[in-house]
Amino acid sequence: MSESKPNTTASVVQSDALAPLRVQIDSLDRQLLSLLNQRARVAEQVGEVKRAEGTPFYRPDRVAQVIQKIENANEGPLLNQHVASIWREIMSACLALEAPQRVAVLGPQGTFCEQAGIDYFGSAANFIYCANFDEVFHATAAGTAQYGVVGMEPARSTCFCAHPCM
Repeated sequence: MSESKPNTTASVVQSDALAPLRVQIDSLDRQLLSLLNQRARVAEQVGEVKRAEGTPFYRPDRVAQVIQKIENANEGPLLNQHVASIWREIMSACLALEAPQRVAVLGPQGTFCEQAGIDYFGSAANFIYCANFDEVFHATAAGTAQYGVVGMEPARSTCFCAHPCM
């Protein structure tokens, strides 16, 4: 006597209403990919100019400026925070084509310092994981990393902001 098993390889049934929407999404995805690659090619050219001029590859002020412009142009339905995350990753990937950023972070993979690095530099940065503060600072001083990320818990009475925090 054989026992019947549920069919785990059954194809997903697609409704008549869903099929044309999926075709439209597939077409938009191809267009987005084409535009992203065009942007990447221009970023490579920017990298060549920066290399020739000796100017910095990573400019946080420029990243903030681009993201602010995109948020200002956003008409929705995507939320600005999601658009900012998408653009940070696009810019991180393009910057990696110009000159990969090496970032020393305190702790192993999965730490808050790594997440802070990803939030700031994007996931295309090359992360160097350090066991302690000294290693992070040594990596940046020696040029092994261009940037370093360490966690700090400032005292409540200490603030490094340009505006009052309390």
